This record gives sequence, structure tokens and C-alpha cells, in this order.
Amino acid sequence: MAEKNETVEILQALKDWDKAEAEQAAKRRRVAKLYRRVFGTPDGTLVLTDLLNELHHNDMRGGDLQTLALQNAAKRILAKIGAFVPENLFHLTEKYLELPMPAAYERREE
Repeated sequence: MAEKNETVEILQALKDWDKAEAEQAAKRRRVAKLYRRVFGTPDGTLVLTDLLNELHHNDMRGGDLQTLALQNAAKRILAKIGAFVPENLFHLTEKYLELPMPAAYERREE
């Protein structure tokens, strides 16, 4: 009888876990929709670009702990939007490859 009670407890714990996971996923969706609504406007896009710049998001140089913390904050904002998440890695990579080549990289004929 003790084994049956333990099994029931384990099954209930799994159900509770699934419920908690579903609630967290719903919360992440609500937050992502809110962030996208705010930053999806022309002004919002300008503000997000400025924030990411201020947080050294595109800074290729290594930095001190403060810079790394700022870069992590930028990643967190992008994660809340639903952009900087593992399942989007392939899509992000495709978008990077669609970007124009920087003028400084263009071959100059002399």
C-alpha cells in the first residue's frame, strides 16, 4: 500500500510540475507579447536599438565585469521579447547572413 501512495504522490508531483511549467510558459508569452507591442512601434524600435547600444550588445571587445553584466542585460531583454532563445538560433543566423557587408569590409580598388 505504501508503494501505491508513493506512486500517487509522484504522479501528483509530475502534474503539479507540468502545471507550473505551463503557467511559466503562459507568463513568458504574455511578457513577450507586451515587449513586442512596445518595441514593435517605430519609436519603440529606436528605443530598443538605443538600449541595446547602451548595453554594449554589439560590442565585440571583451570587457570588464560591468560590461559583461550590461551585455547580459541586453540578452535578457531580447530573451523577454522571445528573440534570444535557443530555438531561434538558426533564424538569427540566417538574418545575420542577410545583413549587408560593412563598407569597411568592401574591397577597394586602387
